[in-house]
Amino acid sequence: MKKIIVILFFIFSLNSVNGEVTIKEDTISFTAYDYEECLYPSTPYEPSYPYERLNYKSINWGKKITKTFKLLILENEFLKLTILPEIGGRIYEAIYKPTGINMFFKNDVIKPAILYGGGTGYMFVIGGLKYGFPTCAHSPNNLTPWKYKIIKNKDKSISVLTYDTDLETDMRIYVKVTLHPQTSLIDLNTKLENPTIHKRKYYYWICAALEPNDNVEFIFPTDRMILHGAEWGPSARTVISWPIFNGVDYSKFKNWGPQQGLFPWKNKNKFVGSYDHGKNQGIVRIYPSDKVPGTKLWCFARNYHSNNYTDNYTIYYEIFGGNTETQDDYTFMDPNSSLEWTEYWYPIKDTNGFVYANKDLALNIKKSENSGINLWLASTKIFARLKLIIYKDDNEIHNQDISITPDKPIKLSISPAISFSNDSKIKIICLIDKNKQVLEFETTWGKLGND
Repeated sequence: MKKIIVILFFIFSLNSVNGEVTIKEDTISFTAYDYEECLYPSTPYEPSYPYERLNYKSINWGKKITKTFKLLILENEFLKLTILPEIGGRIYEAIYKPTGINMFFKNDVIKPAILYGGGTGYMFVIGGLKYGFPTCAHSPNNLTPWKYKIIKNKDKSISVLTYDTDLETDMRIYVKVTLHPQTSLIDLNTKLENPTIHKRKYYYWICAALEPNDNVEFIFPTDRMILHGAEWGPSARTVISWPIFNGVDYSKFKNWGPQQGLFPWKNKNKFVGSYDHGKNQGIVRIYPSDKVPGTKLWCFARNYHSNNYTDNYTIYYEIFGGNTETQDDYTFMDPNSSLEWTEYWYPIKDTNGFVYANKDLALNIKKSENSGINLWLASTKIFARLKLIIYKDDNEIHNQDISITPDKPIKLSISPAISFSNDSKIKIICLIDKNKQVLEFETTWGKLGND
């Protein structure tokens, strides 16, 4: 009897580890303000042309209706994604199954909000991950239906391809969201295309809406930021220090005052993200900085209190990624040409933040109270045997084999029998298989934070 129980447990465990990727088509209903009766045709001199404009002042705010949209549910053992092809092809939710927490901000009421300076003049703040192209940031096609295809791949992954053609320029955008078995990665392949005979001016900015609170830390690996606005005193496009500016640590949302947008200056890094120390969960974006070097952090004022965007007065912050340094810049695409890249988004938990990340692992390292090292690792895939090696000034001080999965990060407390100076070089390497390197991070002891 004992042998049968062991065998059954083994089979159950094996099936849960080798979980398949599934896709389901469904619908979702939103409470919505009846704004469509207030739309009117635009004219060629308006920035929204040929998309419809909204007469915001004529909306009957006392009238709500129910609007139903197609919903695609893509999931594996670690993630459940919902995609709204009829509202700009966006990822609406991304539930990290080990915690049950949505990676993104979500609002279930469709409420038009004024958008100054471009586009259709309005937007929906329903959250998720959306794509701004070929106009800047919040583009008209964030609100329009996109076409889609479901692709079942030979490696047992499943992709949802959403795509759209801009009505003004005829430029095209294709976004392929893929989930693979046994991984917590959202694999996001984007292709921008100019199929015309004309050279086209364009912008591209992906935008993730996220939930702010006083436990949120912004993780942007840079020491300089470009201001988007003048709300902090200096004029727009001033380069300021980061994370501390005028004695304030702005990597902590609890320290924010007025709203602001920030762009890393001369960015060459390949990761960015944030971490909620209250929920013990964070989000990581991995991207090719040679093709999409721009990133942006934007936050409401910390004390912002208005129902202009949501009925329940909730606010959000945004992490953007783009192909120019700032949203004041633009670029051109040659006739009959395209730009394509793949980036990755994934959740992490129980790491106290992170200082480095790639598509396989996110790393955090801090000084412990006893002058040792506290180290956390989160993975996007299953590593049955991962070799972790720590060096001080090129001398190995720790070597350990560990196992790690996307739902079970690790924390190590290491107390080497040596002392460190601020200039001591610290290097961390992770290897798999026959010494294949999957992570390398280098810093100095003086740059490490305290746990």
